[in-house]
Amino acid sequence: MKYLYFVLVTIILLGCEQQVAKEKTNEAVQNDHENLVCLVFNLNDQDELKHCKSGQKITFTPTEWGNKQLPIMFASGHCDLRYTVVWTEGAVTCIYRKVDGPANYELEANTGKLMLKK
Repeated sequence: MKYLYFVLVTIILLGCEQQVAKEKTNEAVQNDHENLVCLVFNLNDQDELKHCKSGQKITFTPTEWGNKQLPIMFASGHCDLRYTVVWTEGAVTCIYRKVDGPANYELEANTGKLMLKK
């Protein structure tokens, strides 16, 4: 009888352990996007941004060099400014904040200046 009781308790405990492990695995998968870095190379390319999720780390490294405004303009439109934003003259890394609608800035082809969209 003691043996049967021991087997029964062991089975119950193993079942509970498997459920806890499954819940931890599901939680890890849901939070996995926070550990990945989304790379973006163009200021207003919505196709690049559609793969990024809010709360995920994002790095913007423009394909064009020399315009110091690009990283700041990207940060102002795509970074969650409640968190740390790290930028240099050539890149910015931050926590992504999904914005509804198109970005507000475009790069003028002739001058290379950023202009507010009308």
